[in-house]
Formats: sequence, C-alpha cells, structure tokens
Amino acid sequence: GRAVDSVELPDRRKLLWPFFYDLFSRYEELSQWRVVQADPLRLRVELVIPHDDVALMKQIETHLRKALPGEMSVKLERMAAIPASPGEKVRMVISLIGSSIRI
Repeated sequence: GRAVDSVELPDRRKLLWPFFYDLFSRYEELSQWRVVQADPLRLRVELVIPHDDVALMKQIETHLRKALPGEMSVKLERMAAIPASPGEKVRMVISLIGSSIRI
C-alpha cells in the first residue's frame, strides 16, 4: 500500500488501513470514518455518527487506545460528513507525514 494509506508508529512499524477497518466495522452506528496522522505520535479520528452519542465516542476511543501504543495521542472528532476531494474517493487513512520519516 501507499504510505498515505498507513499510519507510522513511533517504532517505525506501519498500521495499514485494514487494521482500522476491522476496528471500526464493529460499530453499526458509525457510517463513515477517517484516520489522519499529523505526526508520529498523534492521530485525529473523524467519525460520522447519527447523533452526539458520547458513550459511543468513549467506547471507540477506549478501543483505539487499547489497540495503539501508549505514547500515541488520539483525538476523536464527530463530523456531519467526510468529504472527498474532487475526483477522488474518500481515503480512510491519511498520513500527513507519509514516508518522510527515515532512519
């Protein structure tokens, strides 16, 4: 997969989009999601859910924190929709750092 379709962990391992797909597919209420990596230690998770379900957001956050290394910061954001760029499909995982981290 492309670097933008994965998240790079602090130890340089990569999590590919199927990792997140498997995690989020457990939640029927979740109609759309996207993971954006701003830097090696921070993820923003955009979620489209039908209403402001605080309990669901907490459940997803807990699940993510258990699945990710402890040093990773996770911020959940409820969205009305996740738009695609013109001419593109919606990407589920976007790394803004891509493959720019090198040893």
